[in-house]
Amino acid sequence: MEAEVQEILQIWKTKAKELMAFKEQNCIAAAANAKELVSFLQSSEPILRTWMNNYLAKNRETIFVKSYSSLILQWNKDLNLKFYIDKPQYIYVKEQWDRIFGSKPAYCFNLMEKVVLAAANRLCTYSADFIAHQNLCDDLTILAIHEGQVCSGDNWDGCYTCNTQYDMWKDELCRRLYESQHPLLNPNARCSWRIRECFRENPLSDDWLPIHHWCRNNRYCSNSHPLCYDFNEFCDKMKIQLSTSYSSKGYTPSSACSSFLSDLCNWALMDPRDYKKDFTKEYEVFDFLWNSLDIIRESYDLVLERAQEITDMF
Repeated sequence: MEAEVQEILQIWKTKAKELMAFKEQNCIAAAANAKELVSFLQSSEPILRTWMNNYLAKNRETIFVKSYSSLILQWNKDLNLKFYIDKPQYIYVKEQWDRIFGSKPAYCFNLMEKVVLAAANRLCTYSADFIAHQNLCDDLTILAIHEGQVCSGDNWDGCYTCNTQYDMWKDELCRRLYESQHPLLNPNARCSWRIRECFRENPLSDDWLPIHHWCRNNRYCSNSHPLCYDFNEFCDKMKIQLSTSYSSKGYTPSSACSSFLSDLCNWALMDPRDYKKDFTKEYEVFDFLWNSLDIIRESYDLVLERAQEITDMF
């Protein structure tokens, strides 16, 4: 990675850390630091965009596999893949993946579906029902935990031991999935020469772009995905959130500052630490920039407005 990009990311993380450390204790300083952060990002954005676009142009095949794999793993969280099967993004990924790998039985999308859904069918719907469906579990060490014990717990949470066994069995099923030999499930299966061979047989289009996901928490968006894929939807909600003055909400300077710092993370996407990325790895840097820069650019003026409003409260 270019030294200039690394330096920008490091400064960005430092500025965000310093800003978030203010919380509501020093509102004027927090507002001033937010303005400095916006200025820094405005001047750094062209450099970051150039690097991001160059990385995409040179590493499209790698990004294709990694980005779709990360989506599958997100959709498969808690073995919940079947919830997404009829969603537009799922259908698109399936079509795109099989255009490259559909003719390979070991790599096709349908195999991934079969493996995941088979695992999901080995987990009962509710943790409280584990003992009644313990025949679905083949791990003797998990089954032995309840051996010789009666169910205990309250009527709300059910049996504590059953809940523990349920979570352990779910984790074990996920572990098996992630150690399979399908490249959508196992990162270590993605570097195979067979993967490269598939791309030689079915070249990836030069205009292919990875799917954007704009937030990491579904409570910020109205759709039923844990990630928001609609730029306009997320951007509109961001603008509503940041364009509403704190005075109209009856906020004190302290509560306004607290809300402002939260909005910088959740709506303006200006805290890179919130993504929990390893910025020594180029793909993770790309993924972060790809899923934040466009929103950040749309938020500059609104962040400055709210920062000035907090300053004017004193």
